Amino acid sequence: MSQSPESEYLRELLLEDKKLMDQLPSLLGDNQKTLELFAKRISLYRRFAKESTNPLVQHIILARLDNVILNDALINTTHQLHTDIAKLGSRLDDLESKH
Repeated sequence: MSQSPESEYLRELLLEDKKLMDQLPSLLGDNQKTLELFAKRISLYRRFAKESTNPLVQHIILARLDNVILNDALINTTHQLHTDIAKLGSRLDDLESKH
């Protein structure tokens, strides 16, 4: 049984998104490149929504885009918090070693 064109279109979007997300682990140390990756994801979803001729598919993609934006912000914020905590830990260790 073949899938509908709409399903294939959404599948194509998710496959392209997965390719981008597969790059994330290697970028997490580089904040600028991570933000660029997130911008590419947002552009990808916007492009697919704009190119779709089916209003229902457009709404599905835009709803997913909202989720992507929130998820990317959470990933970035979590990484920043971990980085800041590590810096604070290092500073505390330096202070303790001086005393």
